[in-house]
Amino acid sequence: MFDQFELDGRLFGTGLQLPVSTATAFPLYEDAGPMFTREQVEEVAKSGRQKGRDKFDASYIKNQRDHGSCQGFASAAALTRARVRRGEDRVDLSGAYAYSLVNGGRDRGSLLEDGMVVCADKGYATEATVGWNQIYPHQYDRAKADAEAARFRGFEVYAVRSELGLFSALAAGFDCVVAVHADNGFMRLDSRGVAQGGQGPGNHAVSCDGLWWDRELIADGYNSWDRSYGDQGRMGLTWNQHFANTNRHHVYYAIRSTSDDTQAG
Repeated sequence: MFDQFELDGRLFGTGLQLPVSTATAFPLYEDAGPMFTREQVEEVAKSGRQKGRDKFDASYIKNQRDHGSCQGFASAAALTRARVRRGEDRVDLSGAYAYSLVNGGRDRGSLLEDGMVVCADKGYATEATVGWNQIYPHQYDRAKADAEAARFRGFEVYAVRSELGLFSALAAGFDCVVAVHADNGFMRLDSRGVAQGGQGPGNHAVSCDGLWWDRELIADGYNSWDRSYGDQGRMGLTWNQHFANTNRHHVYYAIRSTSDDTQAG
């Protein structure tokens, strides 16, 4: 059973499973991606030119509600943004569809690595075809959804294993999916907009679409608990507060680009 939290009288789920190892089938970002020095990353963060919230407004924030579909929503939201970055028309992709492919027919959560594989190999159907509550394949038109998914795949997906790797990817404009630990403290933001709590092994998947600086590097994160969470659905995340522990147990990943939509104009 995954953890649930109440916010404004509504229940929101987590759903990130702990993997048995940190082995991954994907190339390491630290070996293959554009790596920056610490000083270069800090310069980008301080400049403010890679703040995700300046590129993607609150209409991009989604709501997984009380299901354990956080990994699906995090990866679908990251792929949605990666498409927009490369100039494609905005198409909101379905977190429920992404989750339905890896949950084994039970609402018990999923692994980040599973999301990597599905994002790159199969792609994601649209939110219009598979709604938030359709978390099993028998609940939607599978032929239609699978055909859509083939149009929307991640291209060049990398595993991220270090602080400098993660913040280099964000500085370079990659969309990243990460593990955090949601607890009572995580429900509050400090004066900088950084989520509190978060010292466990990782029970929740969220995404980051940029970074900024306020006394330290801060990843520009967003949740899948509607706009009532945090700052219109967003929160800052730091290495020491949120990632130092979860990185020991989970492999994060970064999406460099997307496949071409064969039906685009």
